[in-house]
Amino acid sequence: MKNILFFLTIVCYHLFSVAQAQDENLNDSSINRNVFKQSFGRLSLNYSSDWIYAGRKDPITLPYLTVAAAYFHQSGLFVRGSASLLLKGTDKRVDQLKLTGGYAYYKNNLFWGVYGSLFSFNDSSYAVLSEINASAYGYFGYDFRLFELMADAGTMFGAATDFTAGLDLSKTIYASGGRLKMMPSVYLLGGSQQYYNSYYQIRNTETKKRIGRGNGGSAGTVVTSDTTVVVENSSKFRLLSYEFSLPVQYTTSRLRFGITPAFVIPVNPSIITIDQVTTKEDLENSFYFNINLAYRL
Repeated sequence: MKNILFFLTIVCYHLFSVAQAQDENLNDSSINRNVFKQSFGRLSLNYSSDWIYAGRKDPITLPYLTVAAAYFHQSGLFVRGSASLLLKGTDKRVDQLKLTGGYAYYKNNLFWGVYGSLFSFNDSSYAVLSEINASAYGYFGYDFRLFELMADAGTMFGAATDFTAGLDLSKTIYASGGRLKMMPSVYLLGGSQQYYNSYYQIRNTETKKRIGRGNGGSAGTVVTSDTTVVVENSSKFRLLSYEFSLPVQYTTSRLRFGITPAFVIPVNPSIITIDQVTTKEDLENSFYFNINLAYRL
């Protein structure tokens, strides 16, 4: 066990020093149903094939490797820090740092909680949510045995404030004496998209090529200071996506391995105006997956 712990510690130190990326979307509910029978710590590694939020993503794929350390107190309080490394071609860099803290409750089939996160994105990041500085979320759910229903609501803080709400319908299936757990899930997400204005103005790689800004501008392009990018009705709350996922976890006394394939269908494309030229956002369905390895201290 000492050898395993030493190895994971070295890996975590290396990745925190050299790397970073994404561990989960803002609405991730992986912490929602922790039952804290006793206090414990956890180290984890997570690989994500792409960074997608509400079905929206940058034209360039963003695969991430994330290292995280967390502490869960038996009272329900927890804190978690993560660093993420972008694995894309020559763009390997620490792309995101994240610190999350909150409270989780589970008793008599009822679960609820609140948590907040602070974000620090690399200046060169082109993740959709890279102009977000902080977020705060709350959720409330109930296990009806045949299925589990959860609702959540949150706020994202950046150049402007966005509000989101989601509804999750899932079913937990156990096998191998409870060590194997599967949770097929359908998640509906709605919200405003003011963060999208900042993303298109500063981060979107296709936009930067068109207007000649940032690292995404092609050679010879002319930077124009009067270029404007506007996402119409970005302050309007509306349905954004349907997501279907199948998290699968296998847990031993200390180790936990998980894989989550997901298929997301974005809806209600935005109307984007660049220098008075208006286009409709080109949305497409996406498949992505996460692979996670965690060690309980």
